[in-house]
Amino acid sequence: ATELFWNGFHHATNSYIFGDRYLDNEQSFNFDLDLMYVYKPLTTKMSFFYYNFYNYIYQDPVMDENGVQETAKVTGHDSALSWKEKGVPARVYGVAFEEKYTKKLDANEFELKFNFEAIRAQLKSGGNLPRIPTFNGSVSIQHSYNNYQGKVTYKYVDKNRFKADNETDTPAYSWVSVLVSYKQKTRYVEYELYLKGENLTNEIAYNNLSFLKETAPLAGRQISVGLEMKF
Repeated sequence: ATELFWNGFHHATNSYIFGDRYLDNEQSFNFDLDLMYVYKPLTTKMSFFYYNFYNYIYQDPVMDENGVQETAKVTGHDSALSWKEKGVPARVYGVAFEEKYTKKLDANEFELKFNFEAIRAQLKSGGNLPRIPTFNGSVSIQHSYNNYQGKVTYKYVDKNRFKADNETDTPAYSWVSVLVSYKQKTRYVEYELYLKGENLTNEIAYNNLSFLKETAPLAGRQISVGLEMKF
């Protein structure tokens, strides 16, 4: 319903969206295949998917005759970029892979994990769909001892190699995370005390899925302490 009847200013993305009540319902034929193979201490998972859209609905920029995205004047706000809802034939397909190694030594448990994801999204008429996750991979090491746990993760997010028309570049970035936690369960409450660090290398990172990736990049270095309680 949002895509069909929206026609106005969208505060969260500072954009002006033209809906289309005459768009057909979004329809697709989907195929998913999930595989898992366990040969201790290794666990392998693979996923494949293919979605054939007869009418993929998305927001496309409104361009002027010079190839520049048009803006709309909104009272009390800066000029807002204009977008229109479109329904087009498209295909979205991809693969995900995970390899996990686990090892127990008395009260110590170690886990090494590797992940990779790749997604492609294409217009059947030619070209690419916008705001699609880029190729990415991660590796993590986790150590658990009784109620204590520590985890270090390195993630690499590739640049946008398959840009849609009028879509801007999204550079690659690396993301380093660290988590140290202590869990305890009593008769009345279960709690977790944690220390967490995100983007520890303080990389400038942009989310390719966002309408505001240039004006609102991902957060820089973050250090947080927290307590979670379940009653």
